[in-house]
Amino acid sequence: MADNAYIKEFDIDKDYFKTVLTVNIIERVPCGYVVENGGYAIFDDECVILESVPEKPENIPCIKGKTGKNSSSELKFAESNIEILKESLNVMRYLELLEKVDVFNISNENSIKFTYDERLEVYCGSDL
Repeated sequence: MADNAYIKEFDIDKDYFKTVLTVNIIERVPCGYVVENGGYAIFDDECVILESVPEKPENIPCIKGKTGKNSSSELKFAESNIEILKESLNVMRYLELLEKVDVFNISNENSIKFTYDERLEVYCGSDL
């Protein structure tokens, strides 16, 4: 199980008297993807890469921003962008907006923008 990127945490509880084994799993949830090497790298709200796929993912946004070289397990964005990205993805997921966000652009931290439901351009930041 430790090799599965979708598993964030797990623990196993044993009850010897009732002969019960309980497995608790906390899963990582896909929150976005970046285009990479002709494919798509899917990642969670902590920017941990979950997998690379050849087909464009659905119901999660494409993230555009200042990227570095991604490792096999972690997404590399400019330091200022990574915090904006993590916080924004958490808020969008909490508000249940994430699956309708098409593109989330954090190239300019003073002018963040995203496309919602393929029809609304939303601008955030001080460069409005």
